[in-house]
Amino acid sequence: MLLFYHFANYNRLMPLRTGRFFVYSIPADLWMIIVVLLWGLNFVIMKNALLEIPPPLFVTLRFSAGSFLMLAILRYQHGPISLPKRDYKQLILLGLIGNAAYQSMFIWGLKYTSAANGSLIINATPIVVGFLGALWGIERMRLGLALALLLGFTGVLIVLLPNRSSVSAMNFQGDLLMVGSMLSWAIYTLGVRRYATGMDPIYLTTWTIVFGTLCLVIFNGMSVFEAQWSLYSFAAWFGLAYSIIGSLIISYLLWNMSVQRVGGVRTTIYISMIPLVAALSAWVALGEAITVYHLLGGILIFFSVRLAQRTA
Repeated sequence: MLLFYHFANYNRLMPLRTGRFFVYSIPADLWMIIVVLLWGLNFVIMKNALLEIPPPLFVTLRFSAGSFLMLAILRYQHGPISLPKRDYKQLILLGLIGNAAYQSMFIWGLKYTSAANGSLIINATPIVVGFLGALWGIERMRLGLALALLLGFTGVLIVLLPNRSSVSAMNFQGDLLMVGSMLSWAIYTLGVRRYATGMDPIYLTTWTIVFGTLCLVIFNGMSVFEAQWSLYSFAAWFGLAYSIIGSLIISYLLWNMSVQRVGGVRTTIYISMIPLVAALSAWVALGEAITVYHLLGGILIFFSVRLAQRTA
Protein backbone atom coordinates (compact mmCIF):
# COMPACT_ATOMS: atom_id res chain seq x y z
CA MET A 1 0.00 0.00 0.00
CA LEU A 2 1.36 3.39 -1.00
CA LEU A 3 0.56 6.35 1.21
CA PHE A 4 1.76 9.82 0.32
CA TYR A 5 1.16 12.27 3.12
CA HIS A 6 2.15 15.89 3.83
CA PHE A 7 1.59 16.87 7.46
CA ALA A 8 1.86 20.63 6.88
CA ASN A 9 -1.14 20.60 4.54
CA TYR A 10 -3.24 17.91 6.19
CA ASN A 11 -6.45 19.91 6.03
CA ARG A 12 -6.07 20.40 2.27
CA LEU A 13 -5.34 16.78 1.35
CA MET A 14 -7.75 14.92 -0.90
CA PRO A 15 -7.64 11.10 -0.68
CA LEU A 16 -7.76 9.43 -4.07
CA ARG A 17 -8.68 5.79 -4.41
CA THR A 18 -7.26 3.85 -7.34
CA GLY A 19 -7.83 0.09 -7.08
CA ARG A 20 -6.50 -0.94 -3.66
CA PHE A 21 -4.17 2.06 -3.36
CA PHE A 22 -5.09 5.05 -1.21
CA VAL A 23 -3.00 8.02 -2.34
CA TYR A 24 -3.09 11.42 -0.65
CA SER A 25 -2.30 14.25 -2.99
CA ILE A 26 0.68 16.27 -1.80
CA PRO A 27 2.51 19.21 -3.37
CA ALA A 28 4.53 18.18 -6.41
CA ASP A 29 7.44 20.17 -4.96
CA LEU A 30 7.73 17.64 -2.12
CA TRP A 31 7.75 14.79 -4.63
CA MET A 32 10.65 16.39 -6.46
CA ILE A 33 12.64 17.01 -3.27
CA ILE A 34 12.50 13.26 -2.65
CA VAL A 35 13.61 12.62 -6.24
CA VAL A 36 16.50 15.08 -5.82
CA LEU A 37 17.73 13.22 -2.75
CA LEU A 38 17.45 9.82 -4.43
CA TRP A 39 19.15 10.92 -7.65
CA GLY A 40 21.80 13.00 -5.90
CA LEU A 41 22.95 9.98 -3.90
CA ASN A 42 22.65 7.83 -7.00
CA PHE A 43 25.67 9.40 -8.72
CA VAL A 44 28.06 8.31 -5.96
CA ILE A 45 26.46 4.90 -5.35
CA MET A 46 26.23 3.93 -9.02
CA LYS A 47 29.72 5.22 -9.80
CA ASN A 48 31.05 2.85 -7.15
CA ALA A 49 29.00 -0.10 -8.43
CA LEU A 50 30.14 0.43 -12.03
CA LEU A 51 33.73 -0.14 -10.93
CA GLU A 52 32.80 -3.83 -10.73
CA ILE A 53 29.65 -4.43 -12.80
CA PRO A 54 29.95 -3.74 -16.57
CA PRO A 55 27.47 -1.10 -17.84
CA PRO A 56 25.55 -3.43 -20.24
CA LEU A 57 24.95 -5.95 -17.45
CA PHE A 58 24.13 -3.23 -14.93
CA VAL A 59 21.48 -1.52 -17.05
CA THR A 60 19.94 -4.85 -18.16
CA LEU A 61 19.64 -6.20 -14.61
CA ARG A 62 18.40 -2.86 -13.35
CA PHE A 63 15.55 -2.55 -15.81
CA SER A 64 14.63 -6.23 -15.85
CA ALA A 65 14.15 -6.18 -12.08
CA GLY A 66 12.43 -2.80 -12.32
CA SER A 67 9.98 -4.15 -14.88
CA PHE A 68 8.97 -7.10 -12.68
CA LEU A 69 8.52 -4.82 -9.66
CA MET A 70 6.39 -2.33 -11.60
CA LEU A 71 4.27 -5.10 -13.12
CA ALA A 72 3.68 -6.46 -9.61
CA ILE A 73 2.62 -3.00 -8.40
CA LEU A 74 0.35 -2.57 -11.43
CA ARG A 75 -1.17 -6.02 -10.81
CA TYR A 76 -1.81 -5.18 -7.17
CA GLN A 77 -3.43 -1.89 -8.08
CA HIS A 78 -5.47 -2.70 -11.17
CA GLY A 79 -5.90 -6.47 -11.10
CA PRO A 80 -5.13 -8.73 -14.09
CA ILE A 81 -2.53 -7.27 -16.44
CA SER A 82 -3.08 -6.93 -20.18
CA LEU A 83 -1.05 -5.20 -22.83
CA PRO A 84 -2.12 -1.59 -23.39
CA LYS A 85 -4.65 -1.31 -26.21
CA ARG A 86 -4.72 2.46 -26.24
CA ASP A 87 -1.75 4.80 -26.63
CA TYR A 88 0.63 1.84 -26.99
CA LYS A 89 2.60 3.61 -29.70
CA GLN A 90 3.23 6.58 -27.42
CA LEU A 91 4.18 4.27 -24.53
CA ILE A 92 6.65 2.36 -26.70
CA LEU A 93 8.22 5.59 -27.96
CA LEU A 94 8.47 7.05 -24.45
CA GLY A 95 9.96 3.80 -23.19
CA LEU A 96 12.65 3.77 -25.86
CA ILE A 97 13.56 7.44 -25.35
CA GLY A 98 13.21 7.80 -21.58
CA ASN A 99 14.48 4.39 -20.54
CA ALA A 100 16.50 2.49 -23.15
CA ALA A 101 18.26 5.47 -24.75
CA TYR A 102 18.55 7.70 -21.69
CA GLN A 103 19.72 5.02 -19.26
CA SER A 104 22.17 3.39 -21.65
CA MET A 105 23.91 6.66 -22.43
CA PHE A 106 23.76 7.78 -18.80
CA ILE A 107 25.39 4.63 -17.39
CA TRP A 108 28.08 4.46 -20.09
CA GLY A 109 28.72 8.18 -19.65
CA LEU A 110 29.03 7.81 -15.87
CA LYS A 111 31.48 4.96 -16.47
CA TYR A 112 33.83 7.15 -18.50
CA THR A 113 33.46 10.58 -16.94
CA SER A 114 33.34 11.81 -13.35
CA ALA A 115 30.17 12.03 -11.27
CA ALA A 116 30.71 15.80 -11.00
CA ASN A 117 30.92 16.28 -14.75
CA GLY A 118 27.96 13.99 -15.31
CA SER A 119 25.75 15.85 -12.86
CA LEU A 120 26.77 19.20 -14.40
CA ILE A 121 25.71 18.09 -17.88
CA ILE A 122 22.47 16.52 -16.67
CA ASN A 123 21.64 19.78 -14.93
CA ALA A 124 21.33 21.49 -18.31
CA THR A 125 18.07 19.53 -18.72
CA PRO A 126 15.77 22.35 -17.48
CA ILE A 127 17.27 24.73 -20.04
CA VAL A 128 16.67 22.20 -22.84
CA VAL A 129 13.14 21.35 -21.63
CA GLY A 130 12.21 25.03 -21.48
CA PHE A 131 13.68 25.80 -24.90
CA LEU A 132 12.25 22.75 -26.68
CA GLY A 133 8.92 23.05 -24.85
CA ALA A 134 8.52 26.67 -25.93
CA LEU A 135 9.66 25.78 -29.45
CA TRP A 136 7.11 22.96 -29.73
CA GLY A 137 4.31 24.87 -28.01
CA ILE A 138 4.14 22.47 -25.03
CA GLU A 139 5.37 24.78 -22.27
CA ARG A 140 5.01 28.50 -21.57
CA MET A 141 8.31 30.26 -20.95
CA ARG A 142 7.71 33.25 -18.66
CA LEU A 143 10.48 35.72 -17.92
CA GLY A 144 10.58 34.77 -14.24
CA LEU A 145 10.93 31.08 -15.04
CA ALA A 146 13.70 31.79 -17.55
CA LEU A 147 15.56 33.77 -14.88
CA ALA A 148 15.07 30.90 -12.43
CA LEU A 149 16.57 28.45 -14.89
CA LEU A 150 19.55 30.71 -15.49
CA LEU A 151 20.01 31.28 -11.76
CA GLY A 152 19.87 27.56 -11.01
CA PHE A 153 22.37 26.68 -13.70
CA THR A 154 24.71 29.41 -12.41
CA GLY A 155 24.50 27.89 -8.96
CA VAL A 156 25.39 24.49 -10.43
CA LEU A 157 28.46 25.96 -12.12
CA ILE A 158 29.63 27.56 -8.87
CA VAL A 159 29.27 24.23 -7.05
CA LEU A 160 31.06 22.12 -9.65
CA LEU A 161 33.66 24.19 -11.48
CA PRO A 162 36.04 24.70 -8.52
CA ASN A 163 36.24 20.92 -8.22
CA ARG A 164 39.34 19.15 -9.43
CA SER A 165 37.21 17.47 -12.05
CA SER A 166 36.55 20.63 -14.04
CA VAL A 167 34.96 20.98 -17.44
CA SER A 168 38.36 21.29 -19.15
CA ALA A 169 39.42 17.88 -17.81
CA MET A 170 36.31 16.02 -18.93
CA ASN A 171 36.59 12.71 -20.66
CA PHE A 172 35.20 13.64 -24.06
CA GLN A 173 33.54 10.31 -24.81
CA GLY A 174 31.76 10.19 -21.47
CA ASP A 175 30.71 13.81 -21.78
CA LEU A 176 29.14 13.25 -25.19
CA LEU A 177 27.19 10.29 -23.82
CA MET A 178 25.96 12.45 -20.95
CA VAL A 179 24.84 15.13 -23.40
CA GLY A 180 22.92 12.47 -25.32
CA SER A 181 21.27 11.19 -22.14
CA MET A 182 20.33 14.74 -21.13
CA LEU A 183 18.66 15.35 -24.50
CA SER A 184 16.81 12.03 -24.25
CA TRP A 185 15.43 12.86 -20.81
CA ALA A 186 14.34 16.32 -21.92
CA ILE A 187 12.42 14.84 -24.87
CA TYR A 188 10.92 12.15 -22.63
CA THR A 189 9.72 14.77 -20.15
CA LEU A 190 8.02 16.79 -22.89
CA GLY A 191 6.59 13.60 -24.35
CA VAL A 192 4.96 12.74 -21.03
CA ARG A 193 3.51 16.23 -20.90
CA ARG A 194 2.05 16.05 -24.41
CA TYR A 195 0.96 12.42 -24.78
CA ALA A 196 0.41 11.10 -21.25
CA THR A 197 -1.46 13.88 -19.43
CA GLY A 198 -4.24 12.29 -17.39
CA MET A 199 -2.75 8.79 -17.67
CA ASP A 200 -2.36 6.87 -14.42
CA PRO A 201 1.28 7.45 -13.29
CA ILE A 202 1.82 3.80 -12.27
CA TYR A 203 0.41 2.58 -15.58
CA LEU A 204 2.59 5.07 -17.48
CA THR A 205 5.74 4.23 -15.51
CA THR A 206 5.21 0.48 -15.76
CA TRP A 207 4.75 0.23 -19.49
CA THR A 208 7.44 2.72 -20.44
CA ILE A 209 9.91 0.75 -18.28
CA VAL A 210 8.74 -2.59 -19.72
CA PHE A 211 9.06 -1.44 -23.35
CA GLY A 212 12.44 0.14 -22.61
CA THR A 213 13.59 -3.10 -20.96
CA LEU A 214 12.67 -5.18 -24.00
CA CYS A 215 14.96 -3.01 -26.10
CA LEU A 216 17.79 -3.26 -23.54
CA VAL A 217 17.50 -7.06 -23.34
CA ILE A 218 17.70 -7.37 -27.12
CA PHE A 219 20.95 -5.38 -27.28
CA ASN A 220 22.56 -6.33 -23.96
CA GLY A 221 21.17 -9.79 -23.21
CA MET A 222 24.47 -11.59 -23.79
CA SER A 223 26.09 -9.68 -20.94
CA VAL A 224 24.12 -11.86 -18.50
CA PHE A 225 25.92 -14.98 -19.73
CA GLU A 226 29.32 -13.30 -19.73
CA ALA A 227 29.08 -11.96 -16.16
CA GLN A 228 31.52 -13.04 -13.44
CA TRP A 229 28.93 -13.21 -10.69
CA SER A 230 31.21 -14.40 -7.88
CA LEU A 231 33.51 -11.39 -8.22
CA TYR A 232 30.94 -8.71 -7.43
CA SER A 233 31.06 -7.35 -3.87
CA PHE A 234 28.21 -6.47 -1.52
CA ALA A 235 28.75 -2.77 -2.30
CA ALA A 236 28.22 -3.45 -6.01
CA TRP A 237 25.01 -5.41 -5.37
CA PHE A 238 23.80 -2.68 -3.00
CA GLY A 239 24.42 -0.08 -5.69
CA LEU A 240 22.39 -2.11 -8.16
CA ALA A 241 19.52 -2.56 -5.67
CA TYR A 242 19.49 1.14 -4.80
CA SER A 243 19.45 2.11 -8.47
CA ILE A 244 16.42 -0.15 -9.02
CA ILE A 245 14.25 0.71 -6.03
CA GLY A 246 15.31 4.27 -5.22
CA SER A 247 16.42 6.03 -8.37
CA LEU A 248 14.28 4.03 -10.81
CA ILE A 249 10.96 2.86 -9.33
CA ILE A 250 10.25 5.51 -6.70
CA SER A 251 11.84 8.39 -8.62
CA TYR A 252 10.14 7.61 -11.94
CA LEU A 253 6.73 7.40 -10.27
CA LEU A 254 7.17 10.73 -8.52
CA TRP A 255 8.69 12.35 -11.62
CA ASN A 256 5.80 11.33 -13.87
CA MET A 257 3.20 12.49 -11.32
CA SER A 258 4.95 15.85 -11.01
CA VAL A 259 5.20 16.36 -14.80
CA GLN A 260 1.50 15.59 -15.20
CA ARG A 261 0.50 17.99 -12.42
CA VAL A 262 2.77 21.04 -12.86
CA GLY A 263 4.52 20.56 -16.21
CA GLY A 264 7.99 19.67 -17.42
CA VAL A 265 9.79 22.97 -16.86
CA ARG A 266 8.81 23.39 -13.22
CA THR A 267 9.58 19.72 -12.55
CA THR A 268 13.03 19.80 -14.15
CA ILE A 269 14.05 22.96 -12.29
CA TYR A 270 14.71 20.71 -9.30
CA ILE A 271 17.48 18.91 -11.18
CA SER A 272 19.66 21.93 -10.39
CA MET A 273 19.66 20.83 -6.75
CA ILE A 274 21.15 17.39 -7.48
CA PRO A 275 24.84 18.48 -7.54
CA LEU A 276 24.43 19.96 -4.07
CA VAL A 277 23.19 16.61 -2.78
CA ALA A 278 25.99 14.88 -4.68
CA ALA A 279 28.56 17.18 -3.05
CA LEU A 280 27.20 16.46 0.42
CA SER A 281 27.13 12.71 -0.19
CA ALA A 282 30.69 12.85 -1.53
CA TRP A 283 31.70 14.72 1.63
CA VAL A 284 30.19 11.98 3.81
CA ALA A 285 31.28 8.99 1.74
CA LEU A 286 34.59 10.19 0.32
CA GLY A 287 35.68 12.85 2.82
CA GLU A 288 35.61 15.70 0.30
CA ALA A 289 35.51 19.17 1.89
CA ILE A 290 32.51 21.49 1.52
CA THR A 291 33.82 24.87 0.39
CA VAL A 292 32.43 28.38 0.12
CA TYR A 293 31.64 27.57 -3.52
CA HIS A 294 29.25 24.83 -2.42
CA LEU A 295 27.53 27.17 0.02
CA LEU A 296 27.19 30.02 -2.50
CA GLY A 297 26.01 27.68 -5.24
CA GLY A 298 23.51 26.09 -2.87
CA ILE A 299 22.01 29.49 -2.02
CA LEU A 300 21.57 30.34 -5.72
CA ILE A 301 20.00 26.95 -6.40
CA PHE A 302 17.59 27.38 -3.48
CA PHE A 303 16.43 30.79 -4.68
CA SER A 304 16.08 29.53 -8.26
CA VAL A 305 13.65 26.88 -7.04
CA ARG A 306 11.68 29.43 -5.02
CA LEU A 307 11.49 31.76 -8.03
CA ALA A 308 10.28 28.91 -10.24
CA GLN A 309 7.58 28.06 -7.70
CA ARG A 310 6.29 31.63 -7.79
CA THR A 311 6.29 32.03 -11.56
CA ALA A 312 5.55 28.55 -12.99
